[in-house]
Order: sequence, then C-alpha cells, then structure tokens
Amino acid sequence: MGPGMGKEYMQALCDIWITGGEVVLPEYRAKLDIAVKGEKIIALAGPGRLGGAAQRVIDARGLYIFPGAIDPHTHIQMKMSGLPKPGFDVTSVAAAFGGTTCLIDFAFVEEEEDIETALNRRRDEVEGKCAVDYSFHPRFRSFTLKQVPKVGAAVKYGVPSFGEIAMDDRHGVPADDAFLLNLFRETAARRGISGMHAENDSLVRFFINDLLAKGKGELKYFPASRPNIVEEEAVKRSIYLAEKTGAALYFFHLSSREALLAVAAARKRRLPVYTETCPHYLAFNDSVYEQDFEKAIQFIRFPPIRTAADQAALWQGVKDGTIDCIGTDHVAAFLEEKKVLSANKPFSEMPGGMAQVETRVGFLFSEGVAKGKISVNRFVELISTNAARIFGLYPRKGIIAPGSDADLVLFDPKRLYKITNGELHMGLDYTIYEGWTFTGAVIMTLCRGKVIMADGKYCGSLTDGKFQRRKIGREILR
Repeated sequence: MGPGMGKEYMQALCDIWITGGEVVLPEYRAKLDIAVKGEKIIALAGPGRLGGAAQRVIDARGLYIFPGAIDPHTHIQMKMSGLPKPGFDVTSVAAAFGGTTCLIDFAFVEEEEDIETALNRRRDEVEGKCAVDYSFHPRFRSFTLKQVPKVGAAVKYGVPSFGEIAMDDRHGVPADDAFLLNLFRETAARRGISGMHAENDSLVRFFINDLLAKGKGELKYFPASRPNIVEEEAVKRSIYLAEKTGAALYFFHLSSREALLAVAAARKRRLPVYTETCPHYLAFNDSVYEQDFEKAIQFIRFPPIRTAADQAALWQGVKDGTIDCIGTDHVAAFLEEKKVLSANKPFSEMPGGMAQVETRVGFLFSEGVAKGKISVNRFVELISTNAARIFGLYPRKGIIAPGSDADLVLFDPKRLYKITNGELHMGLDYTIYEGWTFTGAVIMTLCRGKVIMADGKYCGSLTDGKFQRRKIGREILR
C-alpha cells in the first residue's frame, strides 16, 4: 500500500500523530507521517500533510519506523526441571523493549482432550499477564492418529499452524511417517500449516550411542551427535510427504546448509514450504563448543550450532529470500542452573535453552543491515511481514497501512550500545551476547496504538496483550 493512502481521514482528530520519521516496509521506504486513532492506523501522508489535531505528537525525526516485530517461535513458561522460569509477565515486557509486539507461542494438546479445552487452558495462563499480543501453535503432546481430526477445530478456533511436530524423541515418541502423512492430508484439506522440528530420531540415537560408547561424552562432541544429515534427511522426508498431499510446511530453527538447499529446491518447484532460522545460528559457529565448559554450556540447542560454512549458507538464505523469518526459539534458562544440572553428565543429558526475545531485532539490524548483508527492507520482512503473512496475521499486522493495527517500532539506526545482561529485562542471569556492541536501537514501541515502551522505560500494562485469531491466506497455501 503506497504512501498516499488514507487521505480521507487526515482532517479527523487522531490520538497519536507520529511525524518526521522514515517508514520502512518490504516494498519501499519513505518519509511519512502516521495518524493513529484507537488501535488502528488511520492515515499516512507526506511530512506535514496530515491536518487536524492529535492528543499526542511524537517526533520521529532521524528514526526509522517499522511495523511491530512478530516472533513466530517462543517457548514461554515451559515446564522444565529446576528453578521456576520467567513467564509471560516478564518475557512479554522484554519483548516490548526489543520491538516485538506479537508472540506466537505453543499450546500443548493432550491425546484425550479436545483442542478447545487445550487452547482455553493456555489462554487462561496468559490472559492479563502479557504486555504484547499473542497467539499459539497447537502442539500435540503425542503424535498418534487420534490427534489428526483435531486440525479442523483448531483452524476454526483461529490457530491454523501446528508445531513443533517433533521427529526426534526428546519429548516422547517422535512423529512417524504415518502420522505425518495423515496430518499433512488434514492440514491441506483444512487450510492449515504444519510446523516441523526436523531431526531424524533414529540417526540421532545412533550418533549419540556411538559417541558415548567410544567415551566421547564431553560437551565438545555435542555437534557430532546431531550432524547435518540428521536435519537434511528429516527436511527432505517432510517435503516429500507434504508434496504428495498438497500440504504447506514451515520448518522451525533451520540450521544447516543441506537442509536449506532442500528448502530452496522445493521453492523452485513452487511448493508452499517456508522456513526460519534463529539468531544463534547466524551469530556463532560450532567453535563455541570448544570453549571452557562454563561458556560452552550456554550454547546447547537442538539442532546444535553448526560450522562456519553452515553459518555462511544461512546468511545467504537470509539475503536471497530462501529463509522467510527469524524466530528466537526463546527458552528461558539460568546459566547457574545449567551448570548444576550438567555437572558430571554426558552431553546427552545437558539441558538446552537460551533467551533472545529482547535481542532478536537489535541483533539482526546490527549484524545484517548495519554490516551491509541485507537491506533494511529485507530486515522488515524477516522480523515482521513474512511471519504475519505465513501465519495469518496479515494485513492486520506486519504492515504500516490505514486499517492495520498500530503496532509500530521507532528505531534509531545509528545508536550504539553495549549488551550486558544486567540491562536486559528477561529475568535471567546471562545473555549469549554479553559484551557485544549493537548498532541500532529500539526507541519506542507501540502495540495497537498504545505506547508500551519509550526511551528505555516500560509504560504499558500486562493487560495490553490480546489473543490474536488467525486465518492463513490462500496465497500461502497455494
């Protein structure tokens, strides 16, 4: 939608007028003023062309204005061993500081319960405790054929994306091919999309057992326990079964060159296959596992962080469009707790997890845009617009246009700041970016027309976040 739309509203009284900033969208960037009334954007126009009056005028000179970021992959309030983890109340505020205005988390569905019960239970856990908007991917606790008929009810409820469909056994019996085939048939018929955690369980168990049998249980052997073939095979198998059923797929946390090539090949055949990678795969390579134990333990993830060659391939996918989104795979984890739980244990028993919901946007701008790897327009696609389109939030979110939610991020592209955990808001005792200097900082965050963070201060409420029903467009499922 171009910069002249919404002129018929210009003379109306608006609640907020943002002036002097540069609006950045995937298609263009332009100096535009924005009028907000209630929860919506009502007008865009060239500088000084908005008439009428506003209750609040925000001077955005020298700043970019992005649509609010959407994180399509978080794990908040996961029931894990050890200390209680920060919940939505803490994590969503951290998201606001990081420019994220919508989180898509997970809602576990037990085998014997209906989907509405599971989703209502999860909503009860979040309602009134979330500073930003939210939705869920239903996540089946067990991968049996009894679960497949629940797809239609989930789509009707407004949560048409399913994941993480685990092909490894870390959380129970992995999804087998019969389950995948039937699930894909059902999502294709019901206009849903399946989200995959793509790792071949049989190969994972083989590599782990082989390493342990050879006395190689130290942390430095962790990447060898889940080599690239583990992900590559699972991605290719998923694509094959999905192609036979006409289903759309989304791969969470893609990490390897070979898997990325498989996705690219599917896209060339015009299959509805989408993927994300995560900041840690772009920021680091497998040399992190060669560090002292207290540093290396920070980087346990599934899949593991891979080689410099994989890292370079992922950056190329970010640049050329093969990778659609940057999700965090945010899992709250305390470093001191990781140390205790990992002491005298082989790598196969060490806990994973790291928190990035607050640092995702800043990292990608600093390492991607500021260093010339991607354009600022591509950056907006990766943090917001593509996730909105793929998961059925667009054009309500993911864009700055009349009629869209006034989810807005005012961003200073020149501000330098040093990352230190003590100045973050995620409620944990470490960050993997400790000591990094980021270029570009979130100055203000608006969620549905309300300023919830400004100049380093939280000014929202935990009742601001609302559940978002979604409907995936036909162009995504094609």
